[in-house]
Amino acid sequence: MSTAPPDRSDLAAAALANLDIQSFLADPKLGRIWTEESIRRTPTCRSDWEYVTVIATTGEAKSAAKHKNWGRFLGVFPLTPDDPVHPFRILYVYKATSPYNRRVEQRKALKHILGKKHRPLVTKASRSTKRDFLRTLIAADAQVIKLRLDLDPGRFWRAAKGKEFLELPSPPRQLTLFD
Repeated sequence: MSTAPPDRSDLAAAALANLDIQSFLADPKLGRIWTEESIRRTPTCRSDWEYVTVIATTGEAKSAAKHKNWGRFLGVFPLTPDDPVHPFRILYVYKATSPYNRRVEQRKALKHILGKKHRPLVTKASRSTKRDFLRTLIAADAQVIKLRLDLDPGRFWRAAKGKEFLELPSPPRQLTLFD
């Protein structure tokens, strides 16, 4: 059972109810770009893929999706009043299941765990072949990888490349003292 996509008037009504878009309409500097007529003609909406939500017009989202692997297209949906909208840019919201975002977050965590002095190892591994990385890796760096991450250099290379996802500890968070 599939539902029909929302029509342009529903998308426009939702876009006009969005708080960011209302502020753009009220801003005299954006008056020539953001008008009620232009929003009704080409409304900003949410285009949803398996791994990404794009907040833009349908044409902009379709164009942005070319040559990207965002998974299966799920549909076009109206904006909610609190969806973030930028006045000039397309907004990409990566979901937690996104392989791209998982790779980026994993590299960031690896760099954090290795520390300032050894963080370039992550970039070096992600930009080189396994053979080149292992050939140029010095024993002291291999020891740091083993001690701080409990990984052998080959598995570290796979993690830095995003070919393997590790269960890394989540960073500590500051708790609030009061409600």
